[in-house]
Amino acid sequence: MPPISKDDWNSAADDSEDIQKVLKVGLMQYSGLMGKSASPEDDWPKQILSSFASILKSTFSTMDKTTLEEIKHNWEGKGSFIEPALWEDPRYTIRSNLTLDSQIILGGIDPLLELLVIGNNLESFVRPNLLRLLWCCERCMGKETEYSESQLDQEGKQGSIGYALNRLEEISRNQKNAPMCELIDEKTSEFIDSLEDLDYLRNCIMHRDFYIKNEKVVLGFHPHPGKREEYSWEQIAEIRLRIMGLVCLLKAFQAMFSVHLVARVKDVSRYEF
Repeated sequence: MPPISKDDWNSAADDSEDIQKVLKVGLMQYSGLMGKSASPEDDWPKQILSSFASILKSTFSTMDKTTLEEIKHNWEGKGSFIEPALWEDPRYTIRSNLTLDSQIILGGIDPLLELLVIGNNLESFVRPNLLRLLWCCERCMGKETEYSESQLDQEGKQGSIGYALNRLEEISRNQKNAPMCELIDEKTSEFIDSLEDLDYLRNCIMHRDFYIKNEKVVLGFHPHPGKREEYSWEQIAEIRLRIMGLVCLLKAFQAMFSVHLVARVKDVSRYEF
């Protein structure tokens, strides 16, 4: 599928209250990034993205001008939170994954490169978008925190995947007592539950808490004695492919978030380093 067309983007930005128009942008982004890996028969991405689209509509429909300007300020790289991968061409990430896919086709797997790409994918796209999703859900429930605070901890350091998932799971469990009882539907709740090991995986990779040996990778030596989980090189490659699908889904969420922002703040500008 081609990238998001200018007409579809403008149509969604001009009428961001129309969930279907915004959802179309998300689906185009997802399919465009997934390429041939996207399955027309697989309906679950649309179900998840539909839930995301509903959450985004609820988040932005009551958002005040001060909050919108604060998001804009951060997206332009002028706030306390700078997201380097936000404006980065996603083809760089796609290319690194395609290179590893080509190696597999030729009969070879490089476990170290597989792990490093997994780490990059988690840090660049999964972590910030899960925290962005959490911020949206919390605002829908009446918790009004600044956008930058959603991405940073009390020390000004980047928030963790684990924190985002724990809070999303908590919201999912307790949402019957919330003003929006259908904020996270059953399918999306199952999706969030399926991500529970990502923080552990991220920490093992980014802290170099793994050991590569012949045809195996051992993860997790700390805190001592650690889990010391063993994976084949093929399993590591499969984990990367699964996470790449997650990246595409969350980049689609990010695209829909962008539509709502641009619909309300017309002059959001790309920042350069």
